[in-house]
Amino acid sequence: MKRSTQFSRMQFETSKLYAKYFAMGCLIGPKHFVEEWVVEGQTNYTLNYTTRQVEIYFHHMDTEYRLEYKFKAVDGDMILEKEGDVVTLTIPLRYPARFWKRNLRAVSHTRNAVYIGPRWERVAMIPFSPNSSIPSRLTGPLSPSVPEDTVDLGKWIVYRLKFKPSRNYYATFQKEMDKAAEFNLVPRDLSNCKPFMTVSQSSALPKALGHTYRSSLTLTFSVLYMLECIISNHLVDERNLSSDFYSLVTALSDMVTCSILDVIANKKQKVWDPSATFKDIWKQMETKLFHQRRVPSHCAMLRKVIITPTRMYIQAPTLETTNRVIRHYIKYADRFLRVQFTDEDFSKVGAAHKNSTNDAIYNRIYDVLRKGIQIGNVAYEFLAFSSSQLREQGCWFFAKTPDLDASQIRTWMGVFSHEKVVAKHAIRMGQCFSSTRTVALLKPNEVETIPDIKHNGYTFSDGVGKISPALAQEVTNTMELKSLPSAFQFRLGGAKGVLTVDESLTGPVKIQLRPSQVKFESDHLALEVIRTSTFIHSYLNSHSPLAK
Repeated sequence: MKRSTQFSRMQFETSKLYAKYFAMGCLIGPKHFVEEWVVEGQTNYTLNYTTRQVEIYFHHMDTEYRLEYKFKAVDGDMILEKEGDVVTLTIPLRYPARFWKRNLRAVSHTRNAVYIGPRWERVAMIPFSPNSSIPSRLTGPLSPSVPEDTVDLGKWIVYRLKFKPSRNYYATFQKEMDKAAEFNLVPRDLSNCKPFMTVSQSSALPKALGHTYRSSLTLTFSVLYMLECIISNHLVDERNLSSDFYSLVTALSDMVTCSILDVIANKKQKVWDPSATFKDIWKQMETKLFHQRRVPSHCAMLRKVIITPTRMYIQAPTLETTNRVIRHYIKYADRFLRVQFTDEDFSKVGAAHKNSTNDAIYNRIYDVLRKGIQIGNVAYEFLAFSSSQLREQGCWFFAKTPDLDASQIRTWMGVFSHEKVVAKHAIRMGQCFSSTRTVALLKPNEVETIPDIKHNGYTFSDGVGKISPALAQEVTNTMELKSLPSAFQFRLGGAKGVLTVDESLTGPVKIQLRPSQVKFESDHLALEVIRTSTFIHSYLNSHSPLAK
């Protein structure tokens, strides 16, 4: 039934339908659905046309749950089938929905009172059955696999609902379907929607070989990483990875295998027959797969992982500008991991709204930072983060080796013990992770400290030092710039800020720093440039009078 509700002065136009069956699973073919988990009983399927959002309410183990996703999250078209008076809707998503649990005895605190009552709470895990025992928090490093006795919310992103409207309700049901058709959510003519989907119960199929099995194979970490990349991004389903496919992967060299898997990852298209696709790419590209990508001296191929409340998305290595730490430990570049935390739709994790809570999401982020990440036999631990990463809710992890760990790297970076405020302490460490280019190696006598310009309690030279014309020209040549900039944004040891060209610097001193620029002690004397001043187009303000 269609309704309009008033909330925060906004009219919401919605349609509510009642399903008799709700299942979650995956597609192993364009027309083959695998039913992994089923909820029996009435399910509330609500379309909100105002917010372009879908909500599904269902009950499991005497608890009410809610999932929600945007219209744009649907991967392609929803599949509608009609047989007799039963209408079936199959909904493939690009990424998992957000899941909530209704806690009837949630405790809420205000300044003056404590309330006990119903509240919606975000969840990252749902027990599979009444006999399931799942931990509320991570007990070890986060890995691509999930506990067997939980509903795999991050993997089973194809939803299937069955509607069987009564004779008295059918006209209303048809009206609501017509409304959904106006938004191109379902076909307009239900009479032509004959059943064509093949549905299999997971219990009737061979058990999917998961991450634990792949970790036990004789695969190098590079190959295992790329395999997990295409699986975690929903490009390949584990059930389609046959023994023939694993034989192909192990038979070829690591370079060729990783190159083929990289092609699959970059195409971002679903692969229903991995073995055939693998062979086709090999035939089409052949010798091209042996050519390694040329990496500039100031760049490196770095790995990245995106962690959402229900999934870990492993990204293919990408070419990125390095920073001071990675340049120094360049032989360990493949041990660094860029980690970003997002919500299910890859947006930033936000604050909870009134009468709801995101504690499960915040706990997951905290546990990953404390416990680390494990892919195969490689365990990553938290290292640090830069200012830009903090804005993007990201950080750096490092997989320790017998002779190097994250603690040793932080010690090499500099002395930060003077910063007692936790936030400032972390930001100072992140200064070493700014994406920069090393343009010159200086000697101790080529750098000196000059006082700041202060007057009436104000510092007029805050963050601004000087650079000699000779060194500025050297930087210009190294960076292959067309003209000599007048200012450089830089990093030098524990100093940061801007260097302006000073024509009076003609002696051995090439850089003059001010106390306001030095944030921590460091013996690092490589001049690193983030960016330089450039010319910009001039324009007239729209309110400026026209010249006569």
